[in-house]
Amino acid sequence: MPADTFLPTSALVRAAFGDAVIAWYDTSIYPWSPVFRANLRGADGQAIDVVVKRAARTPERVAACAAWQRHVIAAGVQALLPVEIEGELTVAADDRTWIAYPYVTGAPWDGSIEQISTAGRALGALHRASASFDHPELPRFAWPEPTPESIGKDVAAIRTVCLLELPASIANDVAARWEAEFDSFAATTLPAIRDANLPWFPVTIDHRVTNLVFSGDGDLPTVLDFENGDVAPRLLDLGHSVLLIMLETTPNPGRLFDAAEWVAFRDAYLAEAPPLTERERTLWPTALTYTRLEFGTWHLTEGAEWDWPGNRPFLLDLLTLDEQARFPLVD
Repeated sequence: MPADTFLPTSALVRAAFGDAVIAWYDTSIYPWSPVFRANLRGADGQAIDVVVKRAARTPERVAACAAWQRHVIAAGVQALLPVEIEGELTVAADDRTWIAYPYVTGAPWDGSIEQISTAGRALGALHRASASFDHPELPRFAWPEPTPESIGKDVAAIRTVCLLELPASIANDVAARWEAEFDSFAATTLPAIRDANLPWFPVTIDHRVTNLVFSGDGDLPTVLDFENGDVAPRLLDLGHSVLLIMLETTPNPGRLFDAAEWVAFRDAYLAEAPPLTERERTLWPTALTYTRLEFGTWHLTEGAEWDWPGNRPFLLDLLTLDEQARFPLVD
């Protein structure tokens, strides 16, 4: 996406922060949405380097997210609290609310087993801390309501991707597999997860490398981006992270976890997280398939970033993935 795409938005947001602005950098540091570097004067009058991004859509949800962040930080999770500007957590601009967080730097992502392990520990620690938190303004996860029309649209979109991106020798077989899975989604896969009475608590459903700042010394990375979190089955959060954690990373390995990386992530997660229930363990394979169909489809179709370095082989790995064989809970 061109670097100047968000310049009009930048001007509006900068103006909304008014006299709190000491320095402002117009170019978004994130290619897919407006995220701006700035130096602002906080509520105590001190200058602080920040990133400014879109906040949750209502003040009540912003306050709920901040309370969740305070809770997990108190429990030992590395996370950030919003910067208050004149006593407020957000400002309004461009028909949205905007929030500032301290700007932090860390070790570059290198895809090492150590970093993958600390990412797993961080997710486990976040689940452990979040299990004891609730807030009425945090939204509940909304289960999909598939229709024959929506399923047909997904089938057609995936078939198109298969025919365009895969060798002719396997394209039809892969498309047929996805079609069969979509056909059984509403009657089998969805109710198996939805109706299983799994443990629910606040989760980000976006635990990815792009939302982690690694320490470089083996400590837990800092977790970013709580704004779009839900109260949801934590098994879906784990499945989402397993499938998509390395999407859009730089450098990008061009694939999902290999066997050694999966074991490192899995074992680190299980060492920190609340123990999985027997029902969660039984439904893990189904949860992975649910996650691929529910979240992976968008990343492979209308949300696909085929030209991002390394993304094409990554997405092709996702498209042809046998997740149940690749990511077992036990060796």
